[in-house]
Amino acid sequence: MKRKIFIGDIHGCYTELKKLLKKLDYNSKQDRLISLGDLINKGPASAKVLDFFMSNDLEVVKGNHEDWLYRALTGQCKLYEEAKTILSDSAYSKKEIISWLESLPAYIKEDDFVAVHAGFSPYCKLKENLERDLFTVRYVDKESQELFAKDNGSQKLSPWYEEFAYHKSGKREIIHGHWAKKKVCEYGRIIGLDTGCVYGGYLTAYLFPSKRIVQVPSEQRKQFDY
Repeated sequence: MKRKIFIGDIHGCYTELKKLLKKLDYNSKQDRLISLGDLINKGPASAKVLDFFMSNDLEVVKGNHEDWLYRALTGQCKLYEEAKTILSDSAYSKKEIISWLESLPAYIKEDDFVAVHAGFSPYCKLKENLERDLFTVRYVDKESQELFAKDNGSQKLSPWYEEFAYHKSGKREIIHGHWAKKKVCEYGRIIGLDTGCVYGGYLTAYLFPSKRIVQVPSEQRKQFDY
């Protein structure tokens, strides 16, 4: 049986990615590597990370930063500076990158796990979620059942995973990124792997089905107390 290796937000931290794969003794013929999204932006080597996943045909669920790059490359928003750098540094053409971004799933659901970038609503079926919520949500309003990307100061808000664990029973492990924390966020069967590598924290992998956590420390300067 292949190991399933889930990796949290990389954000252009290519050196840490290579160190993590070495520590994991990653073998592309024996292991299944799945990124939880946000391969790019903020860090020093976004194009290298993007090219690694594209050239090796690896699985990636769409993150908000992949969505941002896609919108920038297709003229839906301003072509920001990091997008320009990715275009100039990548081995792939603009057309190829757009095509690859279009192919990314919003989530991967199998018998034993669901992989998603941010999370999903506790109040509806997975397939009924708006795609944007799947890569932006952090909080839910327990009364209105609205989803929010940021804390608006309301006492009615709760982390989506707390509400999900309360409302939804099941056996599938739910593995996500997006919400940078100092430690792996384990809440019942929900595992959050964004440990702030680009902010000076760690790059984290979760091995399945052994349920091991493997990390390497960031080489980035500590930007803020996330």
